[in-house]
Amino acid sequence: MRHSSGTQRTLRVALLPTLLAGLLAACGGVGITGQELTGKVMDGYIKGAVVCLDVNANGVCNSDEPQAETTTGGVYTLDVPTDAELGGTNLLVEVPVGAIDEDTPDTPIATAYKMRGVASAEAVVSPLTTVLAAHLDNGETEADALTAMGLTGVDLKADYVATGNTKVHNVAKLLARNFQAAGTQSAAQIRARVATIKASLQTAHATTTAMSEESLLALVPGSSSGVASLAFASGYTGLSAAELAAIGYAYQGRTTEGGAFNWAVADGGSYGWGGTDLWWSGVAPTDDVPNFYWGGAGKADQAYMESWVNAPADGTLTLTGQGKLRLALWGNDELVGQPRFTPVIQLADNGSGCYARAEAAPLTPAATGAATYDVPLTSFSVVENCGVAMTAAEFMAKPIGSVRVRIYKANYYTVDGAYGKPNGINLGPISFQP
Repeated sequence: MRHSSGTQRTLRVALLPTLLAGLLAACGGVGITGQELTGKVMDGYIKGAVVCLDVNANGVCNSDEPQAETTTGGVYTLDVPTDAELGGTNLLVEVPVGAIDEDTPDTPIATAYKMRGVASAEAVVSPLTTVLAAHLDNGETEADALTAMGLTGVDLKADYVATGNTKVHNVAKLLARNFQAAGTQSAAQIRARVATIKASLQTAHATTTAMSEESLLALVPGSSSGVASLAFASGYTGLSAAELAAIGYAYQGRTTEGGAFNWAVADGGSYGWGGTDLWWSGVAPTDDVPNFYWGGAGKADQAYMESWVNAPADGTLTLTGQGKLRLALWGNDELVGQPRFTPVIQLADNGSGCYARAEAAPLTPAATGAATYDVPLTSFSVVENCGVAMTAAEFMAKPIGSVRVRIYKANYYTVDGAYGKPNGINLGPISFQP
């Protein structure tokens, strides 16, 4: 019972009034009119990204602009008005958290970023076209963009995945990691970033085999902090009923690091431990992704269900130097894109039975089977402070006691709004990363 499928945003296409033609012409459009605009989005091909004509040049895909979501192979098709003139640098791609880069299909994208391209009848959008657009906006040429990157003989608008050009693909990957690390950027900021990493881009282009994630991140300014990652739960071992009875604690087992783990349900009077509503529960320590799993009928009188894992040796862990929570997480076979999982970090008991808690936005499973998510610690908000006001940064500076994954009732898997359907959590390795 260890799989979940992604949900896909509904395709959205909007036709704009005649004003669109003038706006595009103002961007320097040339002569391609009255047709669909098709192409591909890539670092590797990216599924689940939003492509639009950024007509008002505000760097956002607004609802009244022609847009569509990329499918398998990074493919998109935009319907544009018959009087729209294309050719400007106003093709925008928003790559959200949870999108799938087909280079690493089992690891959904964990940090959102944006890319740009040149609108034409068939248009590739990639990190390379993003650099190109930033230079075109500055009155420069493609040759100038190549010089800025220290490259020669590279077609910045080409589909390097289709041609199997590993060297150019390495450059694109490195640019994407830099865009993610630096956040949303203007054309001027992109040009400045390229100047900073010029030597690294040349290194990537000189590498004839596909670069590993570790090798890429080593070339991203600020990513090599020298701080080691922290293992929180690298595996799970279940305990027998007799062992649990002898210990007297309500948990299912211990992690490799010695922290107890189990599941819980809040406010569910009809949901008993081991009752008929608990449909499955177990530990899979030798799977490709070691995990513990459980699930059952989601009930209307529940506030949430959750998996919880204590810090190593049931103590606490200090996150100094860490930047993100990494966890492997997925749902059961019956689900199709739901439920949504809320990552939770909880402090130890404050001495009066209260546990301060911070939560991140819910994660929507983006593919079948196990998926690993990187959740920035800066994305967490304090939702329970136990009477002591604190910012999220102050919270993360305190020793933490447990990591939890919740399915709130609002995010349960239901059919036509009816409860009692199979909801479940598979929780694999957990760590904190610089």
